[in-house]
Amino acid sequence: MKQLYIFLLMVGTSTVVKAQFPELYAAYTQWSDTFGEWNIASIEDKQFGLLERNYPAGNDWTSWTVQYNGYSGTIKQKWTNQPHQWELRYANQLVTMRPIFRDDFASWRIEGNQKTVTWLKQFQNLDAPWTIRQHPGFTIYTEFEGDPRDWIIEDDLISEEITISMKLAMLFITLFYSSPKQ
Repeated sequence: MKQLYIFLLMVGTSTVVKAQFPELYAAYTQWSDTFGEWNIASIEDKQFGLLERNYPAGNDWTSWTVQYNGYSGTIKQKWTNQPHQWELRYANQLVTMRPIFRDDFASWRIEGNQKTVTWLKQFQNLDAPWTIRQHPGFTIYTEFEGDPRDWIIEDDLISEEITISMKLAMLFITLFYSSPKQ
């Protein structure tokens, strides 16, 4: 009986946490001349979050802070000698991000919540749209062609297996690998 109670408590708590997060809508740079600080907007077009480098002075792009809807987390390179493996820790969840093929940054394996998805860039140009191979309904693309400062997020996912942490990881990969490092 105690195990059933604990199980129901965990399911109820996870449902409440999922309902608290507004739908992602857009990401745009805080400043027009740098890509190290991003605002994240909800569908109501309000700023609900921030994605920023931890060490903006210098050329350190390895550690980031993400804040969204009252929660805070970190995004860091997993290993210094493998600069394209990342970990996001947010809302008591761990999400790992790594390229599917070595030195190919157009397709990524995103793992979290005991679920793995493939995050793909549809074309090879810098501002190409990104989408999930297995679950249609989550796509990120630039608002204006050729301008990587403003991104639109189509978040029509029905699957509850794709958590807000996984969505933020996909957003990070898109912004990081589709914008210049300045």
